[in-house]
Amino acid sequence: MLLPRHRKQILAIVRKQARTFEVKVYRYANSGNHLHFLVRPPRTRAQFVGFTKAITGLIARTVTQARRGKKVGLRFWDKRPFSRIIRWGRAFQCCARYVTRNTLEAMGFEEADFIDYELKSWRSKGS
Repeated sequence: MLLPRHRKQILAIVRKQARTFEVKVYRYANSGNHLHFLVRPPRTRAQFVGFTKAITGLIARTVTQARRGKKVGLRFWDKRPFSRIIRWGRAFQCCARYVTRNTLEAMGFEEADFIDYELKSWRSKGS
């Protein structure tokens, strides 16, 4: 999912489905074999379920080049989507940093680079 054409297509799918299902995407990370989202869900559970089903199906079809109704013969996703509700404030900031870290990992940064990144972001907040 990190190939340039797949990255662009996946991002377009996420943006379009977020508009369709009224989901606010705060952070998004494509880690190659899995995705991370920090979102504000819509008003109804049905919309959030629709968003999740739509992006998982469309991403799988895009990457495998399968067509609707024509199976490729293999499973794309290993596990079901995991979600959790967090509070606004400190928990939100912690999750936002986690998603950012996953973005940096996918770009090839090492653990030492994360420490520098986090120190710089904390220093800039205190100034």
